[in-house]
Amino acid sequence: PLSPGEVLGCTSPKVAHGIDTVIFVADGTFHLESMMLQNRHVSEFWRYDPYTKTMARATYDAEAVVAERFRAIEAARQA
Repeated sequence: PLSPGEVLGCTSPKVAHGIDTVIFVADGTFHLESMMLQNRHVSEFWRYDPYTKTMARATYDAEAVVAERFRAIEAARQA
């Protein structure tokens, strides 16, 4: 079953309000982007890549992604 945070088969947990930083350990961004969409209340996301041993702040314009999806849905309705 699909959950509200599921993006292309990725189910992300919703973290509690009051948590302001998430550190994500992975070498890609696919699941991190899902996590960011599901948890728009979190102010900072960091990604640690265990292969390159680098840590970087992750940014993702979740509001723009959601707005674009609604525009696409509306365009499909009017097609």
